[in-house]
Parts: sequence; structure tokens; C-alpha cells
Amino acid sequence: MKQLIIISSIFFMACTSEPASDVPKDAVTSQSIDAGAPTDAAAPTDTGTRSDAVTKAPNNDPPAEPPADALCGAYCRWTGECLNANVEGCTTSCKHKVGLVAPKWRNAYVNAVVACFATLTCNSDDATCTEDFASADPAYPNIPEVQQCMARRTECENVFSDERCGSIAALIDAARPDALKCLAKPCGEIGKCLGNGGP
Repeated sequence: MKQLIIISSIFFMACTSEPASDVPKDAVTSQSIDAGAPTDAAAPTDTGTRSDAVTKAPNNDPPAEPPADALCGAYCRWTGECLNANVEGCTTSCKHKVGLVAPKWRNAYVNAVVACFATLTCNSDDATCTEDFASADPAYPNIPEVQQCMARRTECENVFSDERCGSIAALIDAARPDALKCLAKPCGEIGKCLGNGGP
């Protein structure tokens, strides 16, 4: 079973220490958020009740709920339906883990992830939703802070994943300079720092 973030990579992004070596596609939810589902759960199968459509258009309206509530609620409802997760336990764990970064998320990112999980098929990768950073900022990946992070990642021999850099796009403009402070840390500490949206 896959186990966000807040995302960052949420994330997604905020939930665990960075692995010792680069791990492709360590989505916020996939890597970091404990879904509360049994560890021996069978691979998810498509129930045929959802569409593959994902909302891409940026929506900057304030979410109907606080960011952590909105995003974790959407993610955990999906894991409950598709992975037989304990939705209440998943939601509590998720909100605790993304508590530091959630207030820094762009409305467009939260709205996009929520809309995505509402239509995501059960046989799909949850990273489809949590790593759709272009929905947060259409300039992605050509965002100066993201590019600076990628350059630092190269210097660090890819010890943290590129999704950690991508997660900067999910942050409001005012929070991005704080995230860049993570790049001054030792390579092994940068990923976790980015997951929290800054030191």
C-alpha cells in the first residue's frame, strides 16, 4: 500500500525525514502521510466509480475549510474508499504532520489537490494530485526558487528528491524565501526542511 506533505512532497511534504538517497516520486502523501490503512492491504483496484479527470485550472478562491482540513480530508476520503483506510485516523495523523506547512500553501494548490482526489480513480497514483505543482503556480517549473533548489540538489548529489524542490511552487510567495533558507543546511537535512516549508 502506498503511504503525503502537503504535501511536500507536500505533501503532502512535511511528514518524515528525507531518505538517505534519492527516491523517485516520493509524493507528499505517498511517502509521508500515514493513511491508516493496513500494511498488508492489497493493491488498490479501480472501482469504476471515479473519473480520471483532474482539475488543472488554477483556482485561487479560499478553500471552504482550513488548508490542512481540506487537503487531508480529501486525501483520507480517497484512501478510505480506495485503500480501506481508517479515515478518522488518517485525517488526524495527516493534519498533525502537515501542520507547519499547511498555512503556507497557496489556495490554488489546496483547491487543485482537493478537486483531484474527488475524481481520482482507485488504481491511480496519489502523486497525480499531490505533485501537480503547476496547478499551484502555472510558471512551474520555471520558478526562480524552484530552480535554485534544483541546483542545490545537484550539488548534493540528489540526496533529496526533486519533488521537494517542486513543493516550493505550492507555497505562497511570501513563504518561498523562508523555504530557500533550507538550502543552506547540510544536504541530508534539506529535504525535511523543505517538507516543513522552511526552517
